[in-house]
Amino acid sequence: MIGLIGAVFLAGIVIGCATLTRLGDIYGRKPIYMMGIIMHLIFMAGILFVTKQYITYLLIFWFGLSISTRYYVGYTYNVEMQPKSHYVLVSTTQFVFESITYTFVCIYFWKISKDWKLL
Repeated sequence: MIGLIGAVFLAGIVIGCATLTRLGDIYGRKPIYMMGIIMHLIFMAGILFVTKQYITYLLIFWFGLSISTRYYVGYTYNVEMQPKSHYVLVSTTQFVFESITYTFVCIYFWKISKDWKLL
């Protein structure tokens, strides 16, 4: 059951990359990116509050879809708005802050929060 969490998440990313990233090319990056951010927030909140295991798997799949729009469409959209001379600086800064965020989340659940629960 734990392995299924990663599997449905990666399946969501793969399907999102095959469908939603292409929609960013067709309809423009901004609307697809904004849709991805809204999806990401909704499904993240849902994952935190749901107690049914199979609903959690469904939400994690949709969360994977939102990751593909947030990462791949959002990254391309962000870089396209910058002058070419700032591509490296903007990309590096974006990934550094993302790494700091993930590190903080891990430390929070490892050392600070004692109120989280397993599925």
